[in-house]
Amino acid sequence: MPRRVLFVLVVSLLNLLTWLGTLLSRLAVYVLPFIVSWLAVLGLFYAFDLPLGPGAGIGQAP
Repeated sequence: MPRRVLFVLVVSLLNLLTWLGTLLSRLAVYVLPFIVSWLAVLGLFYAFDLPLGPGAGIGQAP
């Protein structure tokens, strides 16, 4: 009986890891467009000399 419980626990853990791997592999496709889009936003802030937040400028100080 304890072996059966251990077997069920191991199989359920492997099933969880399989699901996690599937999720990560599906989300990996979106990493590059996400980085490119945020770099574009940062470039717009730099181009128009906008502050990134209160007291946090971007670029060179005058």
